[in-house]
Amino acid sequence: MPRLLATTGPARGHHHDRLGRWIARAALTLALTGGMARAGLPESSSANALARPAVQQAPRNPVSRENQEAGTYSWLLGPLHAPSGRIDGFASPPSVNLGGQLTFYLSAASSRLDLDIYRLGWYGGRGGRLLLHMPHLAAPPQPVPRPDPHTGLAVPSWKPTYTLRAPITWVSGVYLAKLTDQRGYQRYVRFTVRDDSSRAAVLFQSSLMTEQAYNRWGGKSLYGDISVSGPRSLSRRAYAVTLDRPLLTGNGAGSQFLTEELSLLRWLERNGADLTYTTDWDSAHSPESPRRHRVVLIAGHSEYWPTSLRDNLTAARDSGVSLAVFGANAGFWHTRLTADSYGADRVIVCYKDAALDPVSSKAPAETTMTYRDARLSRPEDTLLGAMYDDWMPGLEDLVVPSGTDPLFRGVGLQAGDHIPLALGSEYDRVFDTDRLPSTLCVLLTSPVTQGGDGPSQAEQVTAAYDLPTPARASALRASVRSASGFVLALRVRASDGQTYQMSYDTRAGPPQRAGRSVTVHLGVGLTDWRWHNISRDVAADLANLTSARLISIQGLTVQGNLRLGPLGLWDHGKLVWQLGIAGSRGSAPLGWRYSGPPPLPTRAVGSPGGILDVTHDAVLGQDVLRLATLGRANMANTTIYTARSGARVFDAGTLVWGSTLDHNPYSNGRRQVDPRMDRLTRAILRELGAPLPTP
Repeated sequence: MPRLLATTGPARGHHHDRLGRWIARAALTLALTGGMARAGLPESSSANALARPAVQQAPRNPVSRENQEAGTYSWLLGPLHAPSGRIDGFASPPSVNLGGQLTFYLSAASSRLDLDIYRLGWYGGRGGRLLLHMPHLAAPPQPVPRPDPHTGLAVPSWKPTYTLRAPITWVSGVYLAKLTDQRGYQRYVRFTVRDDSSRAAVLFQSSLMTEQAYNRWGGKSLYGDISVSGPRSLSRRAYAVTLDRPLLTGNGAGSQFLTEELSLLRWLERNGADLTYTTDWDSAHSPESPRRHRVVLIAGHSEYWPTSLRDNLTAARDSGVSLAVFGANAGFWHTRLTADSYGADRVIVCYKDAALDPVSSKAPAETTMTYRDARLSRPEDTLLGAMYDDWMPGLEDLVVPSGTDPLFRGVGLQAGDHIPLALGSEYDRVFDTDRLPSTLCVLLTSPVTQGGDGPSQAEQVTAAYDLPTPARASALRASVRSASGFVLALRVRASDGQTYQMSYDTRAGPPQRAGRSVTVHLGVGLTDWRWHNISRDVAADLANLTSARLISIQGLTVQGNLRLGPLGLWDHGKLVWQLGIAGSRGSAPLGWRYSGPPPLPTRAVGSPGGILDVTHDAVLGQDVLRLATLGRANMANTTIYTARSGARVFDAGTLVWGSTLDHNPYSNGRRQVDPRMDRLTRAILRELGAPLPTP
């Protein structure tokens, strides 16, 4: 039988116990103050004593009351972390209203598990409270499904292990079920408890659907396998994933939740926020839910939105409900939801390409692509004010711009101040369009010097490089990404004693020669930021127009509105010179790498908006080429605006805002808790209409 923990508070529902304790404290206070008066103490001392219970009165909202209960560190896993395969599990549905029920589907190599359920919060810094212990559950191994050959969808056909009815005395929140096998190995299952009757000021919306989009349990996610080539190969990615499966990362809790949401959750509960909890999946199903609160707080990485979620949040804003994105990359992919064997709308469908999506011709509005695609024409910034630009592998500083908003008063941040390591790993910015609200205010404007898919230039970029020694190369290979156009030019020496400029651009047409300039039109049709691989036999291109033989390549120029991936010069199949990406995601910073002898400093040609220069990277232990000055898109922006309804819409533009507020046990140690961010976040919540109690 399950054992509800015999502790005070909501776990037992002993409201009379709490009332009794309050009456006892009041009686003790009266007795003490009466004693003071009889002892001849000044009347003011007695009055002060009588005033103290008003300061120490019971917290006003359920979450604050809950955090007065005794917490524990035992929600943390012990030293034996069970890998997927030894222990796995999921809850279906992934959230439950108070009084409702959900079912755990569990699998253990040992066939038996203990289940302990914790609510996450502050609890005096301990971080969790044990609410239920269920020992010796039979959980025999259950099979991992094979992905569907057409969509990549992998839905487990598992037998139920245990059904939980959430006691009405529990408090809305994010919960972890900690699973322990007979040898002490442990793993999590995460779920959310809602209170659909709540009218709390803040609705904390956890980003469940994006966590599952990245989840590779069962063999596939909505992201590709880089070890396999072919842009449309199903071995690279799935077109559909289910919510009804275990999470592979974060020991089953989901790494995005642990690193991008948990610190914010703890900080809010520590500071007495009047809040209740839901998921993005629930908000997609309930038009009324977001409108019952003053602020919808979109936590962490909320990238995948079905139409209903976008519509419901837009309607909430238009009715006066403020929105707060404490994350980045929100609402980027348009998805649709379908059923699986566990229930309706459990499957997230996202082909990411109208040409692949089978409904694109019959139901264009349900085609799964980006919201900013012209065929949907619902850019994220029309709701949020800013929108996704790029990702970075490391962390950088948030920077206060020159003209600070009145919101910064009393925060302790001045123009030019840096908040260390508070920007990453994906970031938003303000795009230069006419569609943005006139009330938009940029609160933070932070330079981005790391590259994800390459530097994120928004303006024309021109930079040139002299090779330290002439490269006896014959071919050019490059990866280029652009939405408008680009030119790659080589300065080459030929057998006729002349120096020629070989230019490759995106226009269509036959090759041309004008004096010592040779232009080859590649005819690449550019309509979006897709990668294009270019491979040219430079020696043949030169000979076709000049009858001269290529001797060496002496320099290279990059020009255009572009992002540049690995670019190399080749000689009979051998790489002799390369600009490329140094390091790897999640480890060393990415930069531009030069292979070969140390390069000469770069020289600017034309606009200085994207000059790259040579610097020594101590982490990589080598010279790298980095952007020296930054164009507009190289700035990550934190924004706020006022909608016509009077609602305020805030976008942090960074995934790690919460890590500046609290250092939870799963936080990345490089991020620092910053008291200025504490004060700034308080000011933002006050501006949105959900002020925190005075500390």
